[in-house]
Amino acid sequence: HTNQSYKQKVRYKELVMSRSLVFISYSHEDRKLKDELIKYLRVYEKHRNNLALWSVSDISVGDDWLPKIEHAIENAAVAILLITVKFLTSDFIQKKEIPQLLERRLNNGLVIIPIIARECPWDAISWLSQIQAKPLGGRAIWSGDERSIATDLTDIAKATNKIISRLEEEAKNNRINRVSKSGLLRILVADDHVIAVEGICSIIQETEDMEVV
Repeated sequence: HTNQSYKQKVRYKELVMSRSLVFISYSHEDRKLKDELIKYLRVYEKHRNNLALWSVSDISVGDDWLPKIEHAIENAAVAILLITVKFLTSDFIQKKEIPQLLERRLNNGLVIIPIIARECPWDAISWLSQIQAKPLGGRAIWSGDERSIATDLTDIAKATNKIISRLEEEAKNNRINRVSKSGLLRILVADDHVIAVEGICSIIQETEDMEVV
């Protein structure tokens, strides 16, 4: 019983402390655009500590690159697609990355955020035209001036953080519900307010950033 309780405690901490992975898909020829986008997303990675960014540029020399990409897609909570004509004509992206991303979107709730980076006929792609893209209206980010680009990238970073926060809240509530249904956790409610939590209070108390709602 003690060993089981310890395993539950460790697993619970891992779930609470883990950061949501943001997978960034882009053409190698658009690396400068990707690097500029990452600067804005990095603010939340560093200061909110609720997300972790990943792109193929994170693969180390000597690593098997394909398993790394597949693993990142499999574990991502959000996927950002940097849409340009080079992205849309990349055989690897269209035949390898996109099918796996769409499958995870359908079966596991992966959130895909297409970013219209450069002017291109993106609306000719059936699966892409069905997903809400940024900026709204399909305007290309890098067709604007420096101020407009900064505004768009800030908006994308904020939207990504908002999605991550929503996913984390849903996951937290689902975890509490699962534990509650298992009989390990009992939540006492009066007048729609939580007045007591019994069962694994010690686990929750040891996790400083965990709130029970």
